[in-house]
Amino acid sequence: MRLFASLTLSAALFLATVTGAAAAEAPAMKAVVNGKEIPGAHITGDRTYVSAEAFAAAMGATFGKNANGVYEIATGMDVPAVAKLAEINPALSKYQALSPYIPSMGVHQGVQGPGLVTAVSNEGTLNAVEIMVPEAAGWQPWFDEPEGQPIEIEGMGKVYTQHIYITSPAGLMPDDGGVPVIVGGRYLSSDYQLKGHMMGEDLYIPLRPAVELLGGEIAWDDAAHTASATVEAKAISYEWLKQLNPALALYQPISEFVPNMGVHNGVQGPHITVLTDSEGNVPGFELVSPAAAGWFPWFDQPENQPMELPGLGQVYTQHIYLVDPAGIK
Repeated sequence: MRLFASLTLSAALFLATVTGAAAAEAPAMKAVVNGKEIPGAHITGDRTYVSAEAFAAAMGATFGKNANGVYEIATGMDVPAVAKLAEINPALSKYQALSPYIPSMGVHQGVQGPGLVTAVSNEGTLNAVEIMVPEAAGWQPWFDEPEGQPIEIEGMGKVYTQHIYITSPAGLMPDDGGVPVIVGGRYLSSDYQLKGHMMGEDLYIPLRPAVELLGGEIAWDDAAHTASATVEAKAISYEWLKQLNPALALYQPISEFVPNMGVHNGVQGPHITVLTDSEGNVPGFELVSPAAAGWFPWFDQPENQPMELPGLGQVYTQHIYLVDPAGIK
């Protein structure tokens, strides 16, 4: 028994020595953003976290708390907060909450009648736009619900919906214990509902979700134990929307470039049209409603002045712009 115990203790000491030597030789974890090393980077769970302030500085953005007390990395090309969207889209001043907070979506805001619904986070960011189509209009493969499985909406009956997400819905969960952060005007979320955490007085954010939210690229070098990211301030791109919304793979350009709007991308049937500018960015969204369905004060055209669209006949439209339409090129 003493011999066995002695051998066991010797083996344990050997393993401890080897493990300690390996740990001593393992390189410290590093994070590099745009060629600049971010001090204090660390791994929590399986996520690399970096200082939010240092991350912002590495790409020339600003960091601080906004007017609502929410941490924000502002890039200068941000999706405007919903409160600011009404300045670009006066019709949004008529919008009211249509739902409580819905996990993975947010609060739905809109009007009673055909219109683009906005899904808003608790932090006031635009997370998605949505339409609701009466079941009687028929099912389309880009709808959220499977064929024959419409949902019941109070006051509207059975409907199909289509959401186009601007932020990944995976992390839009309330009260998950993290620190909410807005990056480029969009809510920073992750597949594990980790927003950010404090270390002393410094906020640390998950690196990969922040980089990917801004359309950047990130790579992990296992040998060097280093996460390297390249990211710059960009407007929201059509390619980003396609990654978040697989149904957009069905979309095609349905117009030439229209001044102050851009190219309209969509499909034949009820849908949310996506506008793209000459650089592939998304300046807004559009709803097309048959004139026979009636006029509503949030439509682009005055009452009794619908427009004619090929293949659709007389219609009214509603645009929600993310930028001043005068600057769409």
